[in-house]
Amino acid sequence: TEQKGGHILKFDIMLTDKGPVILEMTPRLSGGWDSSLSSVIRGGDLVDGAIGMSLGEQIDESFIDKYFSFKNKPCHVAVLSKIELNAENCIGRRFVCGKANNRINALTNAIDSLKMQKFI
Repeated sequence: TEQKGGHILKFDIMLTDKGPVILEMTPRLSGGWDSSLSSVIRGGDLVDGAIGMSLGEQIDESFIDKYFSFKNKPCHVAVLSKIELNAENCIGRRFVCGKANNRINALTNAIDSLKMQKFI
């Protein structure tokens, strides 16, 4: 109650037969493609929102709407990676993205992009 401003806390949760289990909780944005690609495609701007919070911007409804609300809510995003045959590690992976208004079509679009080698 004494802290000012907002805070970001990311959870990794596993759903089990006994209910959800928290695996990890860290004070940061989600990494990988979530903060830098899929959230942007869906109309959010998590990175700039986190920067605004750290700079002390006033957190109100307009701030939350500007950065943390998805403008394209029905959009689903699928990201796939291509790893070369017999690769010894994940270095050199290439990625493709697909988006659509449902999960199946997003994945289908990502597969099509992979076939056409439309890498990000």
